[in-house]
Amino acid sequence: MVFDQGPFLSSALFCEKLLVEQDNVKSAIRIVDVVTMTAEGPDPPKEMAPFVYEGSMLMRFIAGAARGRYELGMTIVNPDSTSRERIARDIEFGDQPEQGLDVVTSLKIRFAMPGTYWFRIDLNGTQITQIPMRVDYVRVVKPPRPPQ
Repeated sequence: MVFDQGPFLSSALFCEKLLVEQDNVKSAIRIVDVVTMTAEGPDPPKEMAPFVYEGSMLMRFIAGAARGRYELGMTIVNPDSTSRERIARDIEFGDQPEQGLDVVTSLKIRFAMPGTYWFRIDLNGTQITQIPMRVDYVRVVKPPRPPQ
């Protein structure tokens, strides 16, 4: 399937918080593409401990010639190239070609290793884009405090 007539993806991003105002206008607060996990102490772990990142994802589509229902899917590809299970939901485009469709998703993602995670986005099984999220692990060695 080729999407040269629509729908068109106008934005896809991660942010810490997404505001939706009464008039349905959205504001992405603190757009994120790198998450840093820091371990501090006299002997911080050499390997990063898994953690859960909470944030939001916004995808904005413009209908173009697209009408009706599409399946929007996402597959996360880990830094070691293994893929997680694809998740999907239906979205529906209206009658106006310039009509926007915002897909807002709250995220709770478990990151188990540092590196770049790719979020592959597809419509009806055809990949339309991928969004990177890099996870950095920083070890900070601090000597123990002397007793007072």
